[in-house]
Formats: sequence, C-alpha cells, structure tokens
Amino acid sequence: MRINARRMLQKAGLAESILLVIEDITERLKIEKELKESEQRYKVLSQALEHQVNERTSEIQATNEELEAVVYSMAHDLYSPLRGISGYTGMLNELLEKCQCDAEYKPYTAHIQYITHRMEHMISAVRFLLGIFKANYHKQNINLSDIFTAISKEFMNKDPQHTGEFIIEPNLIDCADNEAVSEVIRSLISNSWKYTTQQPYRIEFGKTYKYGSTIYYIKDNGVGFDNKHAQQIFRPFYKLEGYPTGEQGYGMGLTIAHAIIRKHLGDIWAEGDEGKGATFYFTLAGSETCIEAPRKAA
Repeated sequence: MRINARRMLQKAGLAESILLVIEDITERLKIEKELKESEQRYKVLSQALEHQVNERTSEIQATNEELEAVVYSMAHDLYSPLRGISGYTGMLNELLEKCQCDAEYKPYTAHIQYITHRMEHMISAVRFLLGIFKANYHKQNINLSDIFTAISKEFMNKDPQHTGEFIIEPNLIDCADNEAVSEVIRSLISNSWKYTTQQPYRIEFGKTYKYGSTIYYIKDNGVGFDNKHAQQIFRPFYKLEGYPTGEQGYGMGLTIAHAIIRKHLGDIWAEGDEGKGATFYFTLAGSETCIEAPRKAA
C-alpha cells in the first residue's frame, strides 16, 4: 500500500484538514518485478546467443583457414609433378628428333605438354581465386566508366583486326574496391570479346534500376547461349560446348568475377539468347557513393 498525506489550507474560522490518498500498488509492483525479471532473462539470453555466435564464427573462420591452407599446399605440391611431366616430355621430344623416329609420335608428346601447361594455368587460377577470398578490400568512390574505357582500349590495341564499337555510359560512380572491380570488368569484357569474333562487335556498358537498386550490365551481340547454362557458366572450369570462340580459355574468368562480386555482397547473373548475344548483370550492394567518416575539428 502507498499512503500520501497533504495538509489542506482552509478559510479563516474553519478547522484544518488533511487529505489522505491510499493507493493499492500491489499489482504495479508485481508488474515492475516481472519486467525486471524479463529484462534480466533477456540479458542472459542475449549474452549466451552472442557467445554462441562468436564461437560459431571462430569455428567457421578456423575451418576456412584450414581449408585454404590445404588447398594452397595441394596447389603448390601439384606444380612439381606437372613440371616433371613437362620436362621429361620435352626430353622425349628431343630423343625422338635425334633418332629420327616416326613423326606420328610427336603429336602425342606435344599434346602431353599442352595438357600439363593447361593444368599449371588451372592451378594458378585456383590459387588466384583463393587470394580473392582472403583479400581485404579497400572501398572507395570509383568511376566504373573510366575503368571500362581503359580496359576496352587494351583489348582493341591487343587485337586491332577485331573491329566494332564499345558503347559506354559515362560517369558511373560506385563505392567498391578499384582493383577488384577492374578484374570483374576485365573478365566480362574478355567474355564478350571472345564470343563476338564472327562479326563486328557491339559491347555496351551501362546501368539500370530495379526495386530501388542499381544494376550494372555488359551487353554484347555475340553468339549468346541457351539460358539453361545461365547458372553453370559461373562454375570453375565450366566451358560452353558448341559455341564458336576466338580464343581458348580456362573457364575461370566468370568464376573470378562471381567471387569478387559476392565478396562485395553483391550479385551477378547472365541472360542469353542463342545467336543474339548475352547480357551480364551485377550489383555491388552498397550506396552509389562511399559515406565518408566525419572529419575531426582542427
């Protein structure tokens, strides 16, 4: 119970009086006690959950580090036997030439060397991919249009016989790691470049909006592909069979692009139409400009 008393002022000639207010606060105290107990339970549960999350995160990190170490070790150890095979095959080629053996054997040794060199490149690509997973990105405001322009000029200078046009939307600014996004753009241009060798290329870079998000795209007029391959083309070493291409790749370019975009918490996907070209879309899952930290007063 709670009792409040207050003296009441009276007019002259009248007796003084006291106002008593008696309030039953049993229910309120009960509710307050239950609230305190609930808060305490919530605090205990939150601490337990945070501990479990931190523990699980540490376990996942340790597992990932262990897997990375194993893969790096395997990749390094595989180089040695491959180089041995390549070296002995070269020696075998020299012996075949000296003994003037039948020329029909030479294509076999040449093919063995080609396969070993290809395996070496594939292992290098895997190690490069692991490096992407381990990298710490430095995000800053970058001009994707300038990056695309510079890389497209590299391709034009490398193969001036391959004619066509690049259409680039100017001043596309976003918050991302400059080196990593440059690798994405290089991989996507390379993909469009090698599948547009049958006619003058038309490769377009721009952006669109959907559900309030900025989506970048690279569109070409190449051979395209059946959309049933839209998911598989990002898998390591996956190659589209039956589609003419201007160069022999290793099937890692799109995988690397996918890994970098996912590292930026973005998404990447493709749409194709056989004989009519392909379009690759990607997002960077951030505001279009980096939020700068407030500067301290001098």
